Amino acid sequence: MKKQQTTIEICGIGFPNKGAELMLIAIMQHMTKYSIRWCMAPKNDFAYRSQYQLWQKTQVDRFGINFAKPLSVLPDKFRRFFGLINESQVDIVFDASGFAYGDQWGLQNTQRLLRNVTKWHKQGKKIVLFPQAFGPFELPQHSQLIEKICSKVDLIFARDADSYQFILNKTSKKNLFLSPDFTPLVTTEAYKSSIRFKDYVCIIPNNKMLTQGDKSEQAHYIEFIVHQVNTALLVTDKIVLLSHDGQRDKSLLDSIQSQINKPISCLYIDSATELKSVIASSKVVISSRFHGLVSALSNGIPTIATGWSHKYHHLLKDYDADEQLYKSNDKDAASAYLTKLLNDEDFYLETVQALSAKAMIHSEKIGDMWSLIENLIQLEEKSK
Repeated sequence: MKKQQTTIEICGIGFPNKGAELMLIAIMQHMTKYSIRWCMAPKNDFAYRSQYQLWQKTQVDRFGINFAKPLSVLPDKFRRFFGLINESQVDIVFDASGFAYGDQWGLQNTQRLLRNVTKWHKQGKKIVLFPQAFGPFELPQHSQLIEKICSKVDLIFARDADSYQFILNKTSKKNLFLSPDFTPLVTTEAYKSSIRFKDYVCIIPNNKMLTQGDKSEQAHYIEFIVHQVNTALLVTDKIVLLSHDGQRDKSLLDSIQSQINKPISCLYIDSATELKSVIASSKVVISSRFHGLVSALSNGIPTIATGWSHKYHHLLKDYDADEQLYKSNDKDAASAYLTKLLNDEDFYLETVQALSAKAMIHSEKIGDMWSLIENLIQLEEKSK
């Protein structure tokens, strides 16, 4: 009798967010040596999931009702025809949320996670919370929710020191580890776009800078980005505005384009690996997208960063580049650093070398994370 494939559910991935997609790719690329059937609850267009051959869970929750439940009673043969997976068929759950559990999001996400991990724990599934930002948990009930979650999850990876501390006193189990973002090991190819925009100054805005975090940051954000573009234009015409979130950042890119001294290229890319390839081939990256910064730093590309949460500070600190995390009203300091990067070749090369050394340490820590996960789930490798 043929052995049943291990089924792993991945949750927390929100298409078309390219950072989330990179996390999905990182997991699947690393685990190609195992025979795995991957699945996901259908929360968006099938066109996104079909690219990765993801089976569909018979779970579409709306208003506390699973509208896909009737599909779960179909005979196995017919569910296979349609690529459907029942809850009972899932062996392992990977939660790859980037930043979903903390006071600023309210209790709803955490309450949903507790309901799920309680169910999965009773069913005997292995549960892993992949490296992500957590907390703080100061709202009423939040601390209790996280404490209960920690008691039922097998491995929890906090992506930064603050997130680690927010979780540390919530668990008595030795299941919490500090581990950085795990997307640097995603392999890419040379795309036409990454060849065309090689050695460009790549600017990656983020619409969340206008809605999250400090009000002063929101008020000065577009002015900051426009100032950096105009500074770069004094030195080079090789500048590109890059969307890291599909069309959802379009209005922001249009606003920036309308205010700069000279029109520059705008780039919208559907493929997460192509997006990373463009970033990795850049000269300098100016980013307010977390995974835009990860893709740059892990490839030794000097960066100028702005951010709306604690996760940005810790990422830059890991690369000894936290001085390059600027407030939106620090536009002159940022432009001075940018000018030096573009005009002083020795300084530029020293910066690249320092970041590349830190990138090697980052990769080693990702390897440690995977060792812990593989020891937990104990999968057999594919036969040669």
